Amino acid sequence: MGIRDRIRNKVNNKEIVASKNSYLEDPNKALALITQILAKRYAENERATALNELEELIKVDLPTILENLQLPDVIERLQRLEKLGFRLGKNERTELFQGRKVVGLGGLFSAGKSSFINGLINGGSKLMLPENQSPTTSILTYVMAGAKDKQNVVVSNQKLEIDADALQALSHEFEEQYHLSLSRFIDCITIETTNFPAEISDEIVLLDTPGFNKSTNKHDKTEVSDREIAFKQLVKADYLIWLVNAEAGAIKEEEVKFLAELDTVKQLLVVFTRADKRDKKNIQEIIRTAEQTLADHDINFYAVTAYDSRAGKEFDDNGYINNFFKSIATEPNSDQEQDSKELSADLLELQTEFANEMKQLRANLKELTKQIKTEKNILATKSLASLSLDIVLQVDRLGRNKAQLINLQEKVKRRVKKIEQG
Repeated sequence: MGIRDRIRNKVNNKEIVASKNSYLEDPNKALALITQILAKRYAENERATALNELEELIKVDLPTILENLQLPDVIERLQRLEKLGFRLGKNERTELFQGRKVVGLGGLFSAGKSSFINGLINGGSKLMLPENQSPTTSILTYVMAGAKDKQNVVVSNQKLEIDADALQALSHEFEEQYHLSLSRFIDCITIETTNFPAEISDEIVLLDTPGFNKSTNKHDKTEVSDREIAFKQLVKADYLIWLVNAEAGAIKEEEVKFLAELDTVKQLLVVFTRADKRDKKNIQEIIRTAEQTLADHDINFYAVTAYDSRAGKEFDDNGYINNFFKSIATEPNSDQEQDSKELSADLLELQTEFANEMKQLRANLKELTKQIKTEKNILATKSLASLSLDIVLQVDRLGRNKAQLINLQEKVKRRVKKIEQG
């Protein structure tokens, strides 16, 4: 059954859940919204295709090519290349954000990220983000200063302005109502507000993400999926504010592991939300413990503080949050051209590794050949000959892998060019 059929069945069967949202009350209006989104989604977009192809080249093709190369740090190299590929995807901000810096807000599910943003935006008096998104149906949401209050969905790098009801409908409620998740069709949401805090530079964009959960079931694959989604979203940020529910009492082990892996951000600020739920002494102890935990795991951080979103006030008036934003405003923007150069340099270095290993193997083969000529023991000669054959086969495999790497480099170069051209 198609999307339109599902929506029309809702109309004919009158299976409408009571709601104050016009898109959830009126299936015809919901259908119109879906039609607009899909029309943009299936428009030709070479850049989006190039990004997906680049990701597959690095995550799928490259590991196969390197499997015969004896590199002790192969995992670290692949992770670095993957992160460089992710960072190249930030080129979308050239059009959407005019070169502004992106501050991501992350944390476990229900850590209070959307409430924190709403608290920053003048107490949330004019801007309300959808706060009931689930990790798997979430949509990246960017909040920035604007000449007027408006919200857009971005589909295939094209903006589609939507009203406040449509924004609120983009949550798991929409999926429950119509059995359709729009998150797989929408790249992100951008919210422009005239209520952007004076303390935060207009050159800064806030990125709201839904977070992830820690599953207690070892056979449950949801945790892995949620974590991967969160990582892929937050790697798009230049800076990170990590939010932790103060009621949890401490930053959790899975959060520490996540932050240790997410090393692409320039600065990290940890904020304990719902500070009003704990007394002053308890909050101070929670902050001290978190600082020690981060230091023990060699995670660099700007500061650890606490915040009461309801009152729109930082704990003890420390001023860490405002100072964090001020420090960001003075830093230069990310250099995408440099990311592209580093990606190319890393791939060339791998090509050199192939050449060096093949050179060493040929030298070993030469020595073995000398030994075979002088060896008088038949069994020893057979053993040396077997080793020689293994080396010949290994050199052949590496030669074919090196040729595949060169071919992959050319493919990467073409994809990067399309990405940079937008």
